[in-house]
Amino acid sequence: MSTISVHRLRLPNGKVVKNPREYEEYILSMLKNRPCTPKEIAGVLQKSTKQVHRYLKNLKDSNKVVKIDGSDSYKLKSSKDDINSIKKQKIIENFTEFDNCQTIKNWRLKNKSIDVEIKIKWFRKLCFGQIVKDFKINPDFYELEASTNLIVSLLREKHGLSNGDLLPYSHRMNLRNFIIFGLGYSSLSKAEAEGLGISGEKTKPKLSTLHMTDNQYSEIKQILFDESNGFSEKETVLFGFRYGTFARPSATYLVKCADLKFYTRIVEYIEINGKKITNAKTIEILKKDYEVKEYEHRACSLELYEPKQDQTYPKHIFDEEMVNRIEAYTKKRINDGFKFLFWDNNDTVWQKRTYRKIVNARVVEDGKRFLRLLKIAKFPLDEVEGMIKANYFIRHFGVQKWLRETDYNLDFIAEMGWESTETLKTWYGKRTLDALQQKVSEIIF
Repeated sequence: MSTISVHRLRLPNGKVVKNPREYEEYILSMLKNRPCTPKEIAGVLQKSTKQVHRYLKNLKDSNKVVKIDGSDSYKLKSSKDDINSIKKQKIIENFTEFDNCQTIKNWRLKNKSIDVEIKIKWFRKLCFGQIVKDFKINPDFYELEASTNLIVSLLREKHGLSNGDLLPYSHRMNLRNFIIFGLGYSSLSKAEAEGLGISGEKTKPKLSTLHMTDNQYSEIKQILFDESNGFSEKETVLFGFRYGTFARPSATYLVKCADLKFYTRIVEYIEINGKKITNAKTIEILKKDYEVKEYEHRACSLELYEPKQDQTYPKHIFDEEMVNRIEAYTKKRINDGFKFLFWDNNDTVWQKRTYRKIVNARVVEDGKRFLRLLKIAKFPLDEVEGMIKANYFIRHFGVQKWLRETDYNLDFIAEMGWESTETLKTWYGKRTLDALQQKVSEIIF
């Protein structure tokens, strides 16, 4: 991995550099924490490794640092570190060693949030070198400033971000969690977090208009229904359920078969020039001149619990083609002795704190299958390239479908999944360009 070569006039702590020797002084402060390689130092200073070698040569010539035999790392002349201590600081061999680190024990003890294990899993992958190639670290040897600056720099390089760009929100929250709960910096200030590149500022929503057209939805269904494409009955029903309910992926597995209520829904309408009008007030006005017809279809409703909000919301699925499949699948599940609609272990006890850890592997696997589905349908994924979050794409698709059908009635849709309209509108519910054009089509200035 190459190091970003950027001319930097400030040190990572924000201090303006007036003299090149200030870089050397900062390197010495890094080496007080632990030995570092030129590449690690370059990542923190945002300098080329060639320039860092110049600084290190000056420090060696002045008898302040030495290179550790058998390694690429440098240490302070007075340090007792050697090749063995470097290995100890950087390498964790297995999950047990990781879990036995005091900082990880602290993290689990002090953080009671429901998604703490998801954050710890990401951090473990970081420590094992699975997030940034060739970078490993022992959590117990993590230094607030030096380690965070290095990791943030490496992650920025991995994501192709400039020095001023924010890391993905989840990365910043994971690092903050470890620092606050693992290292014990509970008083980490806003200014300190911003200086370290791990501010709590939320990134601007990029998917608030992400949607699937009705034609695309029809194509997706045909792909699912065609057995030659290799999608199982469960996967087909799961897609239809998530699209109709726009439930969070992790909450879907908590749904019991008995929760679903199937019924025949009747909608009155009048038809004018091939267009069905279902508005009750309009029908009342026009029923003397037009025949009032009835449209019948199978529908499904349920109360779905969302652990994240600790609330239950009403959900409705009105696509009869999908409802018929969901109904048949539900009956089969019940006949086969299953309690849950999509989860096979009847003995699972769902608790708010631990449910996400239990279902996480399944969520990931389903996400991969649905990503394959979207690729088969040639759904344009450029705007979200690299994000394996097809589960959440389906959530966005479902929200936007309901919004379109209700002319973006945010208050009504919020009743099915949010406590207010603010989050709904900001992250899911902005009008698409087509919906906006339709809304203004009758306006004349």
